Formats: sequence, C-alpha cells, structure tokens
Amino acid sequence: MSGILAVLEQREGQLHKMSLEALAAAQKLGSELREPVYAALLGAGAETAAQAVSQFQLAAVHILSHDLLAAYTPDGYVLALRQLIAAHSPTYVLLPHTYQVRDFAPRLATSLDRVLVSDVVGHRVENGKVVLVRQLFQGKIASDVHFNGEGPYFASVQAGAFRADSLAAGTAKIEAVSVVLEAAQIRTKPQERFRESARAIDLTAAPYAHNDGRGGEVNGSGGFAETLLRFG
Repeated sequence: MSGILAVLEQREGQLHKMSLEALAAAQKLGSELREPVYAALLGAGAETAAQAVSQFQLAAVHILSHDLLAAYTPDGYVLALRQLIAAHSPTYVLLPHTYQVRDFAPRLATSLDRVLVSDVVGHRVENGKVVLVRQLFQGKIASDVHFNGEGPYFASVQAGAFRADSLAAGTAKIEAVSVVLEAAQIRTKPQERFRESARAIDLTAAPYAHNDGRGGEVNGSGGFAETLLRFG
C-alpha cells in the first residue's frame, strides 16, 4: 500500500477551488513521505477538468467513467471510488471539505471500516508518522490526530488551509478507469440543481410597502421589505 490519492470535485469541467487546495495538501504530504500522488475525478465534464489537473506534478490523473456517474449521487461515488481504492491501494485519501464531500466521504470511509478525519488544517510528520491538525469549536481549539492500524486513511482538507498557488507544475498522464455500476445500486435520483433567481425585485412596483423599523428599504433592495415581497 502506497501513494496519496486526492479525490477532486468538479462540475461541468470546472474544478472547485478547494480541490486545488486539497491537491496542494496531497503534494506536500507526498513530498514529505516520498510517495507518489494521484488525482481522481468523477462526473460529467471530468475529462475537461483532468486536462487542467494534468498540468501539475502528479503520477497520474484518474477519470472514473460510467453513465451513472454523470450526475452526482453518494451511492455512485462511493461504489466507484471503492473500486479505484481497491485497485491502487493508496495509503492516504485526501478530499476537499466541500458540501458534496461531507455527503459521501464518511460513507466511503466507513464502508471500508475506516474513519474520516475532517476539517484538517495542517499536518506534520513525526518519527515517520503523520499527525493531522484539525480545528474544533469553530477554530478555538486545534487538536492533533493520528491514525492507528492499516490504511487507507481518509481526511478532508478545510478551505484555505493550503495554498493552491503552491502547487508544483508538471505533466501528468491521464488514465480512464472503467468502473462497474448498476442502476439498482443507486438509491437516489438526482434532480436538476437549484439555481437562485438572478432577477431583481422591483420594490417600487409593489402596491404596498412596509418599513420594518430596522432598515427595511421602501425603494431598492434589501431588508425585511424585500423578504415580504419575495414570498408574498
């Protein structure tokens, strides 16, 4: 078992900014442990995102391909990543601490009888053992955590903990990885993503206006008045 696997989040070919921070953490850890670093991408647009990721110093960029991975589902991601992990046996699996990762990563770790250390903001190597630093109580306390037993070890990286501009450039090969999935294994049906309306509300067109006494504006936008008009 060896190597660092960074599971990156992308949408329609665009990398989540926290993915690059998680990749920077993986590069740093790989350099300190002298282990190769790999990246993995899933979902529609992964091929486009992989082109951007391949410009960094990595052993390989894996694209997990299957029609059932086009739209995100926790079942699909867990099943696909389990197959990748079984094939490559990474020591560490790092992920960005996004909402999507919070949804599937604990399930992925526990499905392999492992735990996920979340909100990691740093690490150090002591006597060959990796010590992770994570924050508790809204950042008021920093705690040191280390793993016992065999890997793979799972950790999610908090936003802003590592700098994306510290990524070492390089040329990485892109590898398509076929996974085996069946529709019956996917227990959730993804719906169209919610998109907040960009249309501004014209408060001056309202037949009535209410001043809440706390800064609610009659003209323009903002305050309690807009909330009332938005929801009728």
